[in-house]
Amino acid sequence: MDRGETLLKFLRRFEPATRALHTAELAAGPRVPCDVAFVGMPSAVTPEALDRLRAGRVVAFDYFDEPWPNTEAPGLAASDALGRLAPLHLKTHRERVPPRWAATSTTGGPRIGLLPIRYNGAVAAAWRRYRWSAPWRRLRRLGGRHGRPWDVSLHGSVTLLERQAPDGSLVRYDQRVEWMRELRAHPEWRSWGGLLELPYRTREAIIADHGPEAAAWFDPGPRLPFGTYFARMADTRVALCPAGHARWTYRHVESVYAECEIVSTDLNGVDTLVPAPLDAMTLVPDHAPITPAVDAALAGWADRAARRDGAVEFLQGWLEGGKFSRRKRRPFEAFVRQLELP
Repeated sequence: MDRGETLLKFLRRFEPATRALHTAELAAGPRVPCDVAFVGMPSAVTPEALDRLRAGRVVAFDYFDEPWPNTEAPGLAASDALGRLAPLHLKTHRERVPPRWAATSTTGGPRIGLLPIRYNGAVAAAWRRYRWSAPWRRLRRLGGRHGRPWDVSLHGSVTLLERQAPDGSLVRYDQRVEWMRELRAHPEWRSWGGLLELPYRTREAIIADHGPEAAAWFDPGPRLPFGTYFARMADTRVALCPAGHARWTYRHVESVYAECEIVSTDLNGVDTLVPAPLDAMTLVPDHAPITPAVDAALAGWADRAARRDGAVEFLQGWLEGGKFSRRKRRPFEAFVRQLELP
């Protein structure tokens, strides 16, 4: 679980003087002056430790996938110290439709701000190799070989969304399983990939839940090295990007840089610090079939080149090859702006 390493690396990239303190170190050490103090949740920080922070603002954050904030802080719960935190809680993403905790709270809950995401640094190197191979790809097309031999890909862990219903019960949405079932029903699509089991969601458990046909939905492994995976993506026309633990996934960024047509889970109303290029994606509502979107993407592949190029250009305005860069301060400026709001 990311307890703040991603945020620390992000801040130090743009503000090298950023300092990290453990709770015990803060409680035993001298007072610490700072403009903003970020407290990762769950936290054992105490009121006494907070007293040692001479901070203009104290902001809580957590890297859990759920859209609601984790405010677990046993050391503060029995005091009024929680009220000293800014009415802002940072998450990897924000859902503009209020989740249940906000709808039922008398105060409406804290305002949700946005954290930097830990982007995969391997994307930059893989993307450079892909760009350098452009002359060879042109020769391959001139020789009569199809530019991208694969039609569709879906390859990833068998994660799912969990959300609270109005009655407080937990609702689970297995969109990756749902999409893989539909993908396997189209043998005319040249596809690759499969679901990858997890220690807490095994192949056997999915077969028990979805029937014996689910056995064909899994990739036997081992997991592809990232360079091989990206090269395969760059040989694919349509990348399927269903939800995992959250709506946003790393596959969205990887698919943009691999210049795929993207058929995605519905990202409307979902904010991330670096926005997704939604204009270059086909968003599919929950429980709707993906077949119409995939067929349209395959049929319109040649005509959509400009929008795929535009998606790369859009992300390059924020990132450098799919990762944060000191030369591109736009993400840091967006991060700081949200701290200045009342």
